[in-house]
Amino acid sequence: WDEPDALLDQLWKEKEGRAIYEAVVKLVRKEFPEAVIGPRKTFVSFSRKVQFAGILPSKGGKAEIGLPLPVSASKRLEPMKRRPWAEKHSGLLVLYSPKDVDAEVKRLLTLAWAKGA
Repeated sequence: WDEPDALLDQLWKEKEGRAIYEAVVKLVRKEFPEAVIGPRKTFVSFSRKVQFAGILPSKGGKAEIGLPLPVSASKRLEPMKRRPWAEKHSGLLVLYSPKDVDAEVKRLLTLAWAKGA
């Protein structure tokens, strides 16, 4: 964890997925400037007092965001798959391109942020 850039390079090997990750980080930094962005070996956490979201690469240049929200919060959320970082996350949001980082992603991250207070 001492070298976050090296962790990010190891984690986000596909340029398409890395572009999605960068779009999410840009949104998080703008909307939640107090958020702590923490690269790990298998995912990147977004937290304040507790983790409010996590993102990891998915095959085919996609990215998955885990959120502590019910699937009913959005038509775009899927039930969480087993993930080592997802014990408190019940919703999974799959992003296929940076264009998917839109107003709905902002709304969902805002809901998750409020739960992490």
